[in-house]
Amino acid sequence: MPRTEAIKLTDYSSIGTPWAELQPCDDKPLIVLIGEFGAGKSLLAERLFQRLIKQAEESSNAPVPVYLKAKKLTSSLQEAVEAEIRKLPGASIAQGVAVIIDGADELGSDLAVQLCDEACVLVNAWLKTTVVITSRPIPTLVESEEAVQVPLLSDEEAYALVERFSGQQITAYAALRWSQSVHDAIHRPLFAVLLGIYLRDRDMIAPSSVGELLSNLVERSLQQARASNPNVEQLLQHLAALSTDRSKGLVSKTEVASR
Repeated sequence: MPRTEAIKLTDYSSIGTPWAELQPCDDKPLIVLIGEFGAGKSLLAERLFQRLIKQAEESSNAPVPVYLKAKKLTSSLQEAVEAEIRKLPGASIAQGVAVIIDGADELGSDLAVQLCDEACVLVNAWLKTTVVITSRPIPTLVESEEAVQVPLLSDEEAYALVERFSGQQITAYAALRWSQSVHDAIHRPLFAVLLGIYLRDRDMIAPSSVGELLSNLVERSLQQARASNPNVEQLLQHLAALSTDRSKGLVSKTEVASR
């Protein structure tokens, strides 16, 4: 998503609001937010983290806020959290820690489950400590007692978001012209945004499928990439080859750029 559109989404306060049931508490210090691609998990986690930062600014007794990307973890969860706390002058584990971990599913099923196990140990070992983990659906995590489903948008919320990005009024009658797959998809915030952009750029002519929305996103991204790097197609082909040859693990940026 383009930066300007992403900023516009963050300004839309009704999307990604961390409701009470989506936040940890004394009785439930560990929460795993489960949602499909585009459901707004990361936005919700970031809004929750912003709230934690504000609390820490207002009270020296508030838990220390820590935000981690799961795919960047190179040590145990406890070690990673302790490393982040050491970066904050005056912060102490004794005051409690509020940890947000985004994208557990990107680790793969086994490591995601291990991460949740480590989080469970952490919240029980440290006083006043909570952990929120976001993940796409993974069977073991979905079935856990810590799992909470990220709610989908209502029709009214989805139409309002499409309207905001398309710049045109969206009514239930207008939505009848959309395919069922598109209508179902926009109950996830990302797809409502993508549809709004698509309609804005195509004189309100709706796509026939979700695939068209994603293709449009890719094309827009490529156009921006071409502006800064004319060899983007060659780099993507190299990335595709490296990804195909690799049985497991991520392909680093340095490997892609080495060609």
